[in-house]
Amino acid sequence: MKKVVKIGTSTLVLSCMLILTNILYSRDTTAQSRRWTECETTYEHWEVFTNERFPYSVTYPSGAVVRGELPNKHPNSDVISDVSIAFRQSFDSNGSKGMDNFDFRITVHDNPNHVSAIIYATSQPGFGDSNITSKQVKIGRLAGYEVRDREGDQITRRVYLADSNRIYELSFWDPDSMYLYPDSVRQCYAAIFERMVKSFTVRSLKKTK
Repeated sequence: MKKVVKIGTSTLVLSCMLILTNILYSRDTTAQSRRWTECETTYEHWEVFTNERFPYSVTYPSGAVVRGELPNKHPNSDVISDVSIAFRQSFDSNGSKGMDNFDFRITVHDNPNHVSAIIYATSQPGFGDSNITSKQVKIGRLAGYEVRDREGDQITRRVYLADSNRIYELSFWDPDSMYLYPDSVRQCYAAIFERMVKSFTVRSLKKTK
């Protein structure tokens, strides 16, 4: 004789609610995963930006936007070129939602006295007051000096590279101070910026006879 199992109305309703909750939770966690890994998916393809005038090249993620030459806000300074590669990243942290806009900047300074990168960097106004760490680096054939500056709660990394009568400055937001983002996003941008810095090359000018 077969047994008939009767399910009460309350039990059935509870079971349906549990199933629906699991579906919604699964969708929510999937959405969070997409949100937090956005930089990895958006910036998986790379392009090359070349400045023929100064003349250098750098690889960058195709999801970023090259703004080109920025206007010189300080006409009396030694800046002769300022190019920005712009990034956008959404955040959702502790109920605070929004969009961050930040740049990877390539600034070219006039260097008529042919000073080294370390001398140029350490002679900048305010050096020693706000910098956290500094070290000598080498990118390709160029000797350089890297400084990490704190500006409020944000840390900016600056890599100075010397080539003859020019100083090339690469500056960007240090992912260590991207406090609104989880480790996965910080690590993503750390890898992106590191790859951009290492890809930076300056073409040697041909000597005319």
